[in-house]
Amino acid sequence: MVRKKERIEIVPGVFVEVVNRGFGKSFKKWKNKCASFSGEALGTKEEKGNLYEQISQHVNSQVRRANSSNSGEDGAFKVLEEVGKILEKGYQDEKELEVLESLLDALDEFKSPSSTLNPKNTLFREPKSFRVVRGKVVPKGKKVSVYGHYRTPYFEAKTGKAAKEGFSSRRPNGNQDPPYHQAIFGDGGGSLRLTGLYFILEKAIEDIEENEVDLVINNLTLVNKLVKLDQLGQYLNRALKTASLYTEEELSSKKLAQYLATTPLKLNPKTSEDVKRIFSLTGEVDEIFFELTPKNTRELLRRAATRNTKVPEKFVNPTTQEEVVLKWDDVLRV
Repeated sequence: MVRKKERIEIVPGVFVEVVNRGFGKSFKKWKNKCASFSGEALGTKEEKGNLYEQISQHVNSQVRRANSSNSGEDGAFKVLEEVGKILEKGYQDEKELEVLESLLDALDEFKSPSSTLNPKNTLFREPKSFRVVRGKVVPKGKKVSVYGHYRTPYFEAKTGKAAKEGFSSRRPNGNQDPPYHQAIFGDGGGSLRLTGLYFILEKAIEDIEENEVDLVINNLTLVNKLVKLDQLGQYLNRALKTASLYTEEELSSKKLAQYLATTPLKLNPKTSEDVKRIFSLTGEVDEIFFELTPKNTRELLRRAATRNTKVPEKFVNPTTQEEVVLKWDDVLRV
């Protein structure tokens, strides 16, 4: 099934038409599921909040925006809130894509087996073993390192609060799968059944980069950024040779406007990259449509004729076969 494209205005008079792939829905589902796990269910203090709140604090405290002096602890830098807002939008521009990529890069560092930021490697210490004598917990041996989550059998014996199976290990980056790890890197098969934020971001970035994008321009404010493109000159040159755009001996700007609105400028890879850079676009930019009034169409052609070497100074009128000099105010008629 062909998915309908949505038209979104990125700056006044310039639109993109894209297939919204529902990035926000995946993030919102992840957020709501994380929020459904209370601190008590996770074996943490209730004042730390639910899993989503704890993950937000964890990410905020570790991730820094490039070239920013703000830390996550001052409340000014809310990484996941920003990501949620970006993914809820119908279209993500270049700067917003960079925010998502920066967070994914940071999570890649978290994911490293040797990283102390990896939730699997959260370190605490407890006695190597213990026994219970007359209701009292008696430690045995030296303290050893434990990684992951502190709700161990020893903690249960000390506090009466149930241990969380599979959340901890005495080996760094072992088989332990604590809640933070499931929330960020889960494959959906852990005890919490969570697909992690890492994979949601990874898929969203991939889809944003591969999304098919059409550009629609109905205002001349930014057209000067395009008029020097070789492909635009070639496109207009072809239009000048189209006999159906003429009324008797004159090129009709009304017919030309209709032609530009219905016959897209199909971009080659090089021009596509140029257009993406001009408008800070993401995705695969394939076509440009000009939805201009006859008056603005005349102005577009005038600017191209004076600034684009691919638009000839003279052309042969296809209806009369006579050579015409491009004096646009004389040649074009509304």
